[in-house]
Amino acid sequence: MTYPGRKVNTEKGKHRLHTMLSTLITTLACVQTAVVYRAGGKHDWKAGDYMAFESYLFDAELRLPLGGVVETLIAKTPINSIEVGICEKSWDYQTPREGERFGPNLLDIYTKIITPFFVEFFEDYRSWLDANVSMDFTKWPNVWQFARIVRNAASHNAISINDPNFKPVSWYAHTYGSAQHGRAIFGSDLPLADILILMLEMNDSLDALGCPS
Repeated sequence: MTYPGRKVNTEKGKHRLHTMLSTLITTLACVQTAVVYRAGGKHDWKAGDYMAFESYLFDAELRLPLGGVVETLIAKTPINSIEVGICEKSWDYQTPREGERFGPNLLDIYTKIITPFFVEFFEDYRSWLDANVSMDFTKWPNVWQFARIVRNAASHNAISINDPNFKPVSWYAHTYGSAQHGRAIFGSDLPLADILILMLEMNDSLDALGCPS
């Protein structure tokens, strides 16, 4: 499934995901820098260099800034803008590029890093949805109904839907209902890239509803 290519630019004080993304990319850049450095790899990244994360749901990769991120942390200067890209895959993630080799598999670590950010974002705005849309979550926008299932799965380490009458909710090719109760989804269905794409669509939905940022 092809995801429409897009770039999202966040600015400090203007985008509701900016502060969270600043912390996320700093954390990811620190992990990547430490591992590559200790493995003896090239780590003198330049401005414009990025981290790429494969989407499992879409024929796409998610790009986050890498060059200059750690230097910003060292200099104690804020990250004022962030560009997030959802682009065509730049390489076959199953085969190392020429002159490169696979390092340690950090995918599970990356997914565990982003999951608390997802939960925080959901909880920050669920009360607004309750007050301004409905206390009945089935009347929320579809992307937020799906996000509610994912958020609950974060607490139970798997889908937690015991009600056999629960109407399944879909987000693209993923459908979750009582038949998926107990299914582990983080890292298998939803790696870092797809969780962040979901968060971006949740943010778009809040914009459409007129939610203040």
